[in-house]
Amino acid sequence: MLDMGSAWHWARQLQEQVLHPGAVAVDATMGGGGDTEALCELVGESGRVYAFDIQPDAVERTRARLEEKGLLSRAKLMCASHARMGELVPERVDAVLFNLGWLPGGDKS
Repeated sequence: MLDMGSAWHWARQLQEQVLHPGAVAVDATMGGGGDTEALCELVGESGRVYAFDIQPDAVERTRARLEEKGLLSRAKLMCASHARMGELVPERVDAVLFNLGWLPGGDKS
């Protein structure tokens, strides 16, 4: 049987193939900021990551995480639904990431 690894590993490999310095990416569900951080690293200093979450706590956690790593200038964090992506992302996008899990410790209502 072919071992393709986990879905997370497979998704990360695709991101690495598509994204490059100067690329534009969207994290449609930023959560704790892990994927946003990884996207910021892949797009480099000249790239941009637009990240969405409807939970203010997710936005603040991600902001703190990116600030600590020196990556905040690469991201635009929005406390908004990813349904507004077409309205709030003004440029062509190279990749969009949806990780539809729960914010650890967050409000599941």
